[in-house]
Amino acid sequence: MFRNTILAGLGCSWMQDNSLCHDTVPNQGRRPGPLRSVFPTAPAEVSSLKDLFEFICSGPLVKKLGLTSEMIAESIDKWIKCGVHLCRLFQLNELYLTIPEKARFYHYYIPVFLWCEQKISHHMSKFKDEEDVPPLVIGFSAPQGSGKTTLVFALDFLFRVSGRKSATLSIDDFYLTAEDQAKLRESNPGNALLELRGNAGSHDLALSVETLTALGKLTKEGLKMKLPRYDKSAYGGRGDRADHSTWPEVEGPLTVVLFEGWMLGFKPLPVDVVNAIDPLLETVNKNLEAYYEAWDKFINAWIVIKIKDPNCVYKWRLQAEIAMRADGKPGMSDDEVMDFVSRYLPAYKAYLPTLYVEGPNGSAPEHALVIEIDEGRNPVHDTILAGLGCSWMQDNSLCHDTVPNQGRRPGPLRSVFPTAPAEVSSLKDLFEFICSGPLVKKLGLTSEMIAESIDKWIKCGVHLCRLFQLNELYLTIPEKARFYHYYIPVFLWCEQKISHHMSKFKDEEDVPPLVIGFSAPQGSGKTTLVFALDFLFRVSGRKSATLSIDDFYLTAEDQAKLRESNPGNALLELRGNAGSHDLALSVETLTALGKLTKEGLKMKLPRYDKSAYGGRGDRADHSTWPEVEGPLTVVLFEGWMLGFKPLPVDVVNAIDPLLETVNKNLEAYYEAWDKFINAWIVIKIKDPNCVYKWRLQAEIAMRADGKPGMSDDEVMDFVSRYLPAYKAYLPTLYVEGPNGSAPEHALVIEIDEGRNPVHGD
Repeated sequence: MFRNTILAGLGCSWMQDNSLCHDTVPNQGRRPGPLRSVFPTAPAEVSSLKDLFEFICSGPLVKKLGLTSEMIAESIDKWIKCGVHLCRLFQLNELYLTIPEKARFYHYYIPVFLWCEQKISHHMSKFKDEEDVPPLVIGFSAPQGSGKTTLVFALDFLFRVSGRKSATLSIDDFYLTAEDQAKLRESNPGNALLELRGNAGSHDLALSVETLTALGKLTKEGLKMKLPRYDKSAYGGRGDRADHSTWPEVEGPLTVVLFEGWMLGFKPLPVDVVNAIDPLLETVNKNLEAYYEAWDKFINAWIVIKIKDPNCVYKWRLQAEIAMRADGKPGMSDDEVMDFVSRYLPAYKAYLPTLYVEGPNGSAPEHALVIEIDEGRNPVHDTILAGLGCSWMQDNSLCHDTVPNQGRRPGPLRSVFPTAPAEVSSLKDLFEFICSGPLVKKLGLTSEMIAESIDKWIKCGVHLCRLFQLNELYLTIPEKARFYHYYIPVFLWCEQKISHHMSKFKDEEDVPPLVIGFSAPQGSGKTTLVFALDFLFRVSGRKSATLSIDDFYLTAEDQAKLRESNPGNALLELRGNAGSHDLALSVETLTALGKLTKEGLKMKLPRYDKSAYGGRGDRADHSTWPEVEGPLTVVLFEGWMLGFKPLPVDVVNAIDPLLETVNKNLEAYYEAWDKFINAWIVIKIKDPNCVYKWRLQAEIAMRADGKPGMSDDEVMDFVSRYLPAYKAYLPTLYVEGPNGSAPEHALVIEIDEGRNPVHGD
């Protein structure tokens, strides 16, 4: 089938002629760095058509693009011609291409070019013969330095030599002038993210709309326009818009516009999410709201270049500036590059996860191609589950204690897990792992239902990795189980309850938030569960609030009065049992939360400082209470004794006579707490003695944070004051359900000593 000869057309030494060097080929004013600069120099001769065919078939994009060996064989002439043109463009000797050079052409640029050609054909097919066909606009969203400009440069050349008229644009072309950038800086004093060009707000969106609209009208021969360009070397590397006389001209009829940028397709996020990453990002996020209309809505097809670690941007940007200085242009110094790139990282951390999971703003999946590249800027084989590949989520700025959680900081998720890695390697593996979970049957989930909603499971997994600062490529089995067997199934159950709750109201009615109660023993992980659910609600666009029964503890002063009025009763000496809560504050807070049904309505949530007074605690200062804003969708209310029902006096006396007063106090709790709760999650344990161990872990973590938590002996004494209540009330809670609950709106989850759900009987 294949002849063992040199490829036809690959033997022209004239390709070495300097007149065809990449910086002299028409590229509308752009000059990317030399392709060879990132390649080793060991030659790897392409000696036969068979070798080339097999090399092409081994590429990482072949499967992603749905190419078969038969399809490649049928179009081999086109692959060869493209290879010849690229060698000509990049001044390479096609007889001695290195393996990386071959890979860059035949595993990357040419497959992407063929994909673009397919999209152009589909686009043109939508118009009748007599109609003007606007150019297809392809957006390239890729981090700085990832090679997007060189990719676009190569594609533009391939389109031109194949007879198609194309135009290239970068979001950089729309940067504000130096003068307007200075005004932006002055109007945002102290905001380092807007001090220099780059982030949302530093672009001339009117110029963007004007340019993209005009390009769409270049449908006839003779129509011309100039494309704006930006001079990054001006003002010592701070940049300015290039002189109009240097702007390149393009002529119709255009077939394709290649539009590239590091932040193309970024979607604005909830304010509290971006504030948790960097408060300075709030203004940038607000500015981003206008970008869809200025950029993204003009784009018909997307290519997203995905990276695992945005810290590569430092290295890549440094290479670019060194090349600029080598050309005699006054680019930034190394230190300036480090400072410059640091101003982009908050945006990468905020927006890349959503871009990789949900796609660019306004994109259609069938017209989007996601290509993951390595540090050498080469595509990698798509073996890891789509959307799960961002090791940069390990950055400390996304650690759980900085994510909005309304004043709470649970212990690190990893602390209860072993560290042996268990890589999630395929969608099939993940699907089977989810289906094996202990809550699947309890929630009535079938494999078909899971398969239909697998995208949602994946998105939730990505968000949880981001939240808990875990590397999703190396989740341990317990970490995978915590997410896919516990937090995500519970989240989906809560979503179902929210939908049911909202369905009971008419369109014009105000819908109060659904209040979900979490009844679970101390240390069982309820706070971390609520923390995870709260985050998942927020990133899915729902406003939520979190409360703990601890938030309603009496002040230290009132707790002292309670102790004095119950001398000798160890169960009321410290905070914890029924009687040690401010029930009036509970009613006031829960009632007010139920009224947060409109935009702009706000309130503060009480919080309790357990570390005050050597661990005895006190109500936190009002100035530290977090604020929530309506319209609220859900309130997550957790506590160790939520749903406990008073028992006959003789029953509690048989367990502990001191419990009689506590039991009497408990009679008032239904009206203060339980009656506000619409749905329940009960975390069930086999042995309340686990609470000793769990509470000790929590206090050790508190002391490790520099807070004056209780000593080990104090913990033992403290927990012993709860055990009578556990012994009295847990059996009834587990058999009859929480006080006032409906079985169809209650989920009981039994966990083991490691805080993981167990399979039911």
